[in-house]
Amino acid sequence: MRPDLYEVAKYATDRGIFCSVATNGTLLTREVSEKLYQADIKSIEIGLDGVSAKTHDFLRNIPGSFDATIEGIKNCAKFGKFHDIAIATTLNKMNVKEIPQIIDLCEELGATKFYLNRIIAAGRGKNVTHLDVSPKEKMEVLDHLCDRFIKATNGNGIMCYTRGMTYFARLCYQRSNGNFFPVSEVLSGCDTIFKEDWRREMPNVIKTLAEGFGSCSAGLTYAGLSAEGDLLPCVPAPIKLGNLLEEKLEDIWVNNEILNHIRDRQSLGGVCGKCAYNGICGGCRYTAYEAVGNWLGTDISCPYGAKSS
Repeated sequence: MRPDLYEVAKYATDRGIFCSVATNGTLLTREVSEKLYQADIKSIEIGLDGVSAKTHDFLRNIPGSFDATIEGIKNCAKFGKFHDIAIATTLNKMNVKEIPQIIDLCEELGATKFYLNRIIAAGRGKNVTHLDVSPKEKMEVLDHLCDRFIKATNGNGIMCYTRGMTYFARLCYQRSNGNFFPVSEVLSGCDTIFKEDWRREMPNVIKTLAEGFGSCSAGLTYAGLSAEGDLLPCVPAPIKLGNLLEEKLEDIWVNNEILNHIRDRQSLGGVCGKCAYNGICGGCRYTAYEAVGNWLGTDISCPYGAKSS
């Protein structure tokens, strides 16, 4: 859709911006993979929602997309030069029992990271909330991801993360006695991308900063940006904070009332406010806003629920 993608990416990377591409993978030929790499895009994220066409194509709603996506992943892996090939899976009732097999498949195909997303009641996601899994099912899946996460920190298998499920940090913290847990949805201290610069010190640095940071990155280290230049609290949140064509990023980031409100994690309310682990987890702030109208309210997607208090 953007034939100048490679030119734009090269322009950005030449100015010090780390660029990655998220794609369904269906158009990732060997030639396209090489052109992306030549544009200095070192990280590719590909959506894979099942181990078969039945589960993957169900959510993608395009027959044949599974085979094309698998071929795209293979092409990236065969090219062999990307720093990261990440696979993103959206958890739903159709694939909840397949998550271990999906991660196995990712490893077989040569992926380096795995992200588990959840259905968020935003955009078209509002129409498919009935496909969300139960708290019990979610905990079973997160337990498996935690096993994989801890093994990966010792160099066994690919690193597994969650998105929109900040309570995964609490689970890893508890299971590892505070030794291994993701600080945010993309950062654990054990990531290969940081080892070149920080080596053995990185996990210690991250651990020092972790508590009180809150795993939800919105307003802290992360914001969304629309194609029109509108800054958003996070990608799913359709709330315009300002426009980069009219204002400086720094001015919006520092002065916006909504962002400063979201950052006030000391004022968390509801179940999240009472939770002993809110300094590590913090809950998904947009989920709280969407559910109870309060950015600092209860993250209703948390499977710990009332037990968190």
